[in-house]
Amino acid sequence: MKKRTPTTLEYALLGLVHAEPRSGYDLCKVFETTPMGHYSSSPGAIYPALKRLETAELVAGNVEKAGSLRPRKRFTVTPHGEEMLREWVSQSVSRDDLVWGGDELMLRFGFMGQLVSAGTVRGFLADLAIAAEQYVTELEGHHERLSKLELPAGVAPTGRMALGQGIGGYRALAKWARQSLSELDQT
Repeated sequence: MKKRTPTTLEYALLGLVHAEPRSGYDLCKVFETTPMGHYSSSPGAIYPALKRLETAELVAGNVEKAGSLRPRKRFTVTPHGEEMLREWVSQSVSRDDLVWGGDELMLRFGFMGQLVSAGTVRGFLADLAIAAEQYVTELEGHHERLSKLELPAGVAPTGRMALGQGIGGYRALAKWARQSLSELDQT
């Protein structure tokens, strides 16, 4: 039987637990009080995800204060979980990752520092910059074609304008990746 790939939320949980052993309650608080809430701050999503990670032996739970009214299970990453997390953050950057998974790319990058070599981090940033620059070139071609279209009187070129905003965002991402690479090279 093939093992299923963890979801982005599960990878986020793995990364947070790798950084510091935490309970489900602690993890819910991280998601509620930080920008990571984007992935889910719902206990109805987090606790089942932790259970799946525990069943897959990617995290191990240890019940603390078992005799108290509020026992807590504190999770740690298993060696297998750490290896899976390391493999996930080390993946090369694809065009699809860039277009459809920008948030996941930044999540991977955010966890890299404790998991992989500086060379792997540099490679990720270089790949990200190249992928973003190539995509900008592709989008600029579409933008140019839209600029040549004649629109009926009174129709605003909102599609072209929206595409222009997207191009600006990918340019900024490429610039950020190059600047971050330069910053790492100075450390």
